Amino acid sequence: RDETTILGATKLTGKRSGWTYGMLTAVTAREYAVVESPVTEPDGTTSYVRGERLIEPATSYNVARVQRDLMNGSSYVGALFTGVFREQMDDAFTGGIDYTLRWDRNRTNFNGHWAVTHAPGVGGIKTSGGGVTNFNVSRKHLNVFTHYDRFGKEFRPNDIGFFRVRANRNQANAGMEVFNPDPWKGLRRIGSGFSVSRGWTDERLVWQNYREFWVFTQFRNFWATNGGMFAESDVQDDLD
Repeated sequence: RDETTILGATKLTGKRSGWTYGMLTAVTAREYAVVESPVTEPDGTTSYVRGERLIEPATSYNVARVQRDLMNGSSYVGALFTGVFREQMDDAFTGGIDYTLRWDRNRTNFNGHWAVTHAPGVGGIKTSGGGVTNFNVSRKHLNVFTHYDRFGKEFRPNDIGFFRVRANRNQANAGMEVFNPDPWKGLRRIGSGFSVSRGWTDERLVWQNYREFWVFTQFRNFWATNGGMFAESDVQDDLD
């Protein structure tokens, strides 16, 4: 079987005076598998003995979340904590903050999240951190966007979450787009833009380094044409 048995779960949520909070805990049972272990007989032959082996200990999964609304509800700051407690095995913990701040009629946005993990893996229990932040400005004829993220070598949130990018990474990118949302008859939108991006490891190994430029046209019937140029410098990938 691929699933563990959930013995029970409890959830608590609420909201009051601009605060939102929630807690969730779930307990799973021990899971066993029948395995065949090789045994060498006195005459040198090998036989196999079947027996049960513990493959998943009894575990408690826990999540706690708190969030504070700001600026009349258009923005917020929050915190999230997780804990995975395993029977007679290493536990795992994460804790972090996140934020979304909007102002100037929601046309300017600053958001991100940052976390610390303390979890088992290759080399034992390790503590590391990481996160991402973005800053965007949107106007009638202009968009500006910036991004930065960093994740340490031992960033390990997967005990109670998913990590879809590589660890040991730093990435920064930025760009700008100018456009006319009210062009002449027959067109709905025209514009152009550019962006640059660079990614590197803590050892200063560059795994991403590119620049791009594009132009686009959208017609009244929502058909569109676009084109551009993309240039990438020599990079190396230590994960190959």
